[in-house]
Amino acid sequence: MTEGTGPGSRKGYDFERLSYEVFGACIAVQRKMGVHCMEVDYQRALELELKARGLQYEREAEIPVAYDGHVVTKRRVDFDLGRAR
Repeated sequence: MTEGTGPGSRKGYDFERLSYEVFGACIAVQRKMGVHCMEVDYQRALELELKARGLQYEREAEIPVAYDGHVVTKRRVDFDLGRAR
């Protein structure tokens, strides 16, 4: 992420380029695979598409869920593009 004046970001990050790339990758996968595949098939294809676009991500990332400043649980997400190493 780069700092900027992106709309909707309270911390001043510019998500425009990243959002454009991720949505483009998702659309490319859907167009190539169609609409009748299983979720895991789309996930695997999206992983290939993100790599092809040079985007860094963390797969099956565990993220904290907080309430009132306290972590109350954790959840897994398919892709985390914000904390990729």
